[in-house]
Amino acid sequence: MSLVLNTLQDLSDAITKIGGAGSKINAGMLENLKSSAFARAFGDVAKRFKVANAKDTKDAVNLGQFELTESANDINQKFPNGFEIKLGSRVSTIDGDESFFFDVPFENNCFSVEASRTDIGVTAILPVIEKTKEKFTINRNDNIDGQQNFNFVAYGN
Repeated sequence: MSLVLNTLQDLSDAITKIGGAGSKINAGMLENLKSSAFARAFGDVAKRFKVANAKDTKDAVNLGQFELTESANDINQKFPNGFEIKLGSRVSTIDGDESFFFDVPFENNCFSVEASRTDIGVTAILPVIEKTKEKFTINRNDNIDGQQNFNFVAYGN
């Protein structure tokens, strides 16, 4: 599914649609995205710049160039300059090194991945020890037992 975003309302509608019935995307993560700095910045862009027709992109920011796609487990936001943000949820099942693939790899590089456990009251972190354009690897602390749900955000191009 590919969505074209022209307004902050389009972004909000897309997030609501992606988080609908049967989606594997964590609903809490979607709520956080709606209220995030990204969503506020998206709205600010729409207010500061005249939205141009697709053929007039030299004159203004064309918000239709912001491509938001949903894959099996991830949300992928691609900007006109090639910068990408990936958001997703995964489940860690083992102590030690564990790798997770992006549903859609970055075209060139992954600059950063941040992983955050989603269970309330958890304190042990999930450090990201390796990242490539296809996957990232965490090293789970040995005192974390059982399955651990986590969200991630990755930046790249």
